Amino acid sequence: MRIKLGTPIRLEALVRAMGGSCSTPISPLQVVVYITTSSQEVERGDVFVALKGDHYDGHDFLQEVCERGASAVVCHKPVSIPCPTPNHIHVDDTLEALANLAQDYASHFPHKTIAITGSVGKTTTRHYIATLLGAKYKVHESLYNYNNLLGVSLSILTAPKDTEYLVLELGMDGKGQISRMSKLVRPDVAVITNIGVSHIEKLGSQEEICKAKLEILHGMAQDKLLIEGSDPYLSKYAPTDAITVSASSSALFYATEPKMTSRGTTFHFVSPLETWRDLHIPTVGQHTLSCASFGIAVTQLESVPYQTVKNALGSYETIFQRQSMLSIGGVTIILDAYNACPASMKAALGTAYLTSNESGGDIVALLGDMQELGSDSIQYHREIGKEVARIGVSHLFLAGKMACHYRDGAILGGMAYEQITILDDTERAEQVKEILPYLKPKTTFLIKGSRKSKLETLLPYLQKSLI
Repeated sequence: MRIKLGTPIRLEALVRAMGGSCSTPISPLQVVVYITTSSQEVERGDVFVALKGDHYDGHDFLQEVCERGASAVVCHKPVSIPCPTPNHIHVDDTLEALANLAQDYASHFPHKTIAITGSVGKTTTRHYIATLLGAKYKVHESLYNYNNLLGVSLSILTAPKDTEYLVLELGMDGKGQISRMSKLVRPDVAVITNIGVSHIEKLGSQEEICKAKLEILHGMAQDKLLIEGSDPYLSKYAPTDAITVSASSSALFYATEPKMTSRGTTFHFVSPLETWRDLHIPTVGQHTLSCASFGIAVTQLESVPYQTVKNALGSYETIFQRQSMLSIGGVTIILDAYNACPASMKAALGTAYLTSNESGGDIVALLGDMQELGSDSIQYHREIGKEVARIGVSHLFLAGKMACHYRDGAILGGMAYEQITILDDTERAEQVKEILPYLKPKTTFLIKGSRKSKLETLLPYLQKSLI
């Protein structure tokens, strides 16, 4: 990843903030504009941070980095570079040094931080909060889905100096990770969307997942925590003064009387502060209404007026691959291929059901694997197969290692064997040829799977074939 700093900083300030030492004297006039963590993206003048991952070590590419013209390299290993070297900055740990730099960088402009975590919906919730706050304030949100320590650090470093709100997403797959990021970002407001089963193979239970998510409180001076009011784990383990938010049950802040069509959702929003009527979001499904509800709750707490929020909700744009809806050749395509777990699968299937009811056409679905579900993974895939049958999907296409378990569940739910196709691991163009005969005008075609499935790569072939 190559980022442009929101505000350039002097190299000597970078070294000091990272807690490093430099091999050569630094000119007080030398300024850093770009930081790069990928050796292949380095351009002349960049500062390269050599990170060590599970499958690579940036220290192995320092000669290439120097040849590309880096002005400095940040390392935590002794190195010998057989070419003219730039400034060699030595730190104890390059990832921690980058996080320390981000924390120092953020301390130089006054702002509030909203931090979001949860098992499902954190990216959409983050984007709703950023969109609604952005209608009144200068807002900077996480880059893409960068929600680990590296991604959060890079996101902070790209914030312009006039940023009033940082809206940051915090993810994890183990204990202690959210705690470290919370201490980095020091949230003024924290949001936990829900507790699901993603990462259960590492953490062992939903109780432990909940406790790991609650680490978001570790960096807060005062608890201002918003949680899903209907979540049993958050209700049990979160602090008693947590602010409850919900789109499906009674809570301190809640959406009510939703009316959903394929064009979006109209609803009212009730809170102790005030009741806002006749709000509209251009997204469908109880799960997206929940994400919007967190956004509205945060903006009410941060004093954004009703009409400003209402206008911003109406113009909200979904993040690509997260329930993006496209109409091509009379077929409605729901592309939701960035992540997948049982809860988000059921939500996406519910959206497809609603859309097909309105259009009067069939539902066709292409499902990829759900990841990191632990020892119960087979059962979760079978349950989703049953849900596919329950909502009346006319034909089910499957891709991935868990395809047979989806199929078993769908057949148990009442689908015929002939209604299910397990796609071969072939070129996308060949897979699309198998799918096309089932895509008629008014058909709703759901594409849903984990990021590793890369099902979004089907879209260009579908667009070309359906137009």
